Amino acid sequence: MLKVISFDLDGTLVKNKFADSVWLKGFPKLYAKEKKISETEAKKFLYSEYEKVGKENKEWYDIDWWFKRFKINEDWINLLKSYSHIIGLYPETNKILNNLYRKFILIIISNAKKE
Repeated sequence: MLKVISFDLDGTLVKNKFADSVWLKGFPKLYAKEKKISETEAKKFLYSEYEKVGKENKEWYDIDWWFKRFKINEDWINLLKSYSHIIGLYPETNKILNNLYRKFILIIISNAKKE
């Protein structure tokens, strides 16, 4: 009998807009500022680096690791905070979780940083 249901966070319970904004806009903007290059150049470089590391590696999801790797002198927590206003659940998330929690143990397994 089914007892536990696990969910991923990004793209399952929460819309991808926050993660996409951090990784595809915010981080390249900081990188461009730090390295004194255009945002277009920063995006091209970073997207290539993201692909080299690959989604199957835990580092791909670790923003602290990326900041250290490229010696970014800003605080990555501030980057996350600057986009926190766009975190959003899918419209059906609360209803589904409210219906399921009475019958099952619900857990989230995610590569998202706890912070």
